[in-house]
Amino acid sequence: MRPRFSRELVRGAPIYADGRVFQPEALVTTIAAREVTFGADSTRLTGMWLRRVRPTALIEHTPSGERRHPIPDPARRLLLGMAVFAAATPAILNALAGRMSAARK
Repeated sequence: MRPRFSRELVRGAPIYADGRVFQPEALVTTIAAREVTFGADSTRLTGMWLRRVRPTALIEHTPSGERRHPIPDPARRLLLGMAVFAAATPAILNALAGRMSAARK
């Protein structure tokens, strides 16, 4: 079973506010997989479907063109920083322990 992965940038319906026109934009990530086997002896049914929608920007339509107002994702940055810290901590502690044991000898 090989999952199908797709990413698509979509825009929502326009929002009219105070004479201005805004349009939301989001990144849609989809992972889909399926497997079906039917028969007298082997009955197998497997399925998976995940969809994540992440808002990316608010597009403002002006007479001179489009202005893009990005939507920050602080949770993503925080989680990436935590992952880097978690991956680097064992290597740093191992190097420190090696130096301490070498200094004792």
